Amino acid sequence: MSNKISWTITAFAVIAMVAMYWLREEGVEQGEHIFRPVSPITSKTKPVDNREMVSISETIALKPDQMLEISEYPIGEINIQKLTDNSYWIMHNLHVMTMYIGAEEVLLVDAAEGLFADRLLKRIAKLTDKPVTTLVYTHPHLDHVGGAQNLVDALAKKGHSLRIIATDQFVRSSKQYQQNIPQPTEIISTPVGYFEFDNKQFKIGTPVDVAHSNADSYILFPDRVITFIDFIYANRMPLQDYSGVQNMTGYITFLRHVAGEEWDFANTGHTNISAPKDLAFTLQYTKDIYDAWFDVILENWGVSGYARGKLKDDYVAIWLRNIFDKVAFEVAKKLEPKYGHYPQFELALDHVLKVHWDGFLHYDFANHPEIRPQFTPISPLEPTPKTNK
Repeated sequence: MSNKISWTITAFAVIAMVAMYWLREEGVEQGEHIFRPVSPITSKTKPVDNREMVSISETIALKPDQMLEISEYPIGEINIQKLTDNSYWIMHNLHVMTMYIGAEEVLLVDAAEGLFADRLLKRIAKLTDKPVTTLVYTHPHLDHVGGAQNLVDALAKKGHSLRIIATDQFVRSSKQYQQNIPQPTEIISTPVGYFEFDNKQFKIGTPVDVAHSNADSYILFPDRVITFIDFIYANRMPLQDYSGVQNMTGYITFLRHVAGEEWDFANTGHTNISAPKDLAFTLQYTKDIYDAWFDVILENWGVSGYARGKLKDDYVAIWLRNIFDKVAFEVAKKLEPKYGHYPQFELALDHVLKVHWDGFLHYDFANHPEIRPQFTPISPLEPTPKTNK
């Protein structure tokens, strides 16, 4: 009888040891710190050679899908590229504005932080003798609109005032953050509206409440040039955390609306000129992250996950962090064969973690994994016709 008890105890001990080995976690040592230090990453990927690269030109219009040979860090510079007969792409330091030269006046979209307003106006004067009269805000992030006061002041010295256009959603958000920027003189109702410039109709679409920010708009010019900021990047992956996106499903929905519009060139805020294929690529990459995440999360959630935290006697918050990191790493590994050669794939873990929070908090991945974000284009929004009561 004692032998049976002994063998039983031994069997349980072996099972426990196997379970502990299976549930073990290997991680970066915290060392002397309570927190775990994060090591800097370096750029290992190279630019993808699948687009025609051309020299920047203020006089020769770009062809669809072409990109510019331009420095990664054009600090202190103003670079201007002609897109169409009327539209121009303006890189100011690391931020990009859009310009439309009309028959009698000039429109700008956004005013980059620290704007060299006097220098910019001199550069514009070499292209046209028409005055800058109109500024449109895309979203309430100061790196893209924080230079508006500089523009107002520079124009005031010339005796000119500035028409400033934004949405009602932008105004609410800007007030929420107590932003000290010139206020709009003309407010467009969301989710979609038009304003007139150069006797033409320009579209402002604000299709979601929260995406990259809580007031993102796309500005569509009549010559098929669109501006939507901090969502995609030409021929490369998104920035870390998808540029600090506030709501991933909202981000996707916004891009689906942009995909439903007709356009050839996009100012997306940084680096280079984007094309419709860049939008399609980013949507597909994001879809692949979600699809992989819905598989990987089920393999790491539940009893085995709880047991890991319990065996290590971690706080629940620490256990969750470890689970999230593990899921992100496994998803990134699944994506690496397809995407590992693309610029900025070094940030894949950041991208997956952003998707992870969205999936973890908003979708019933355990019981209804078939319910997840959609990625097909959405037909263009149009204002609801007013009816006479």
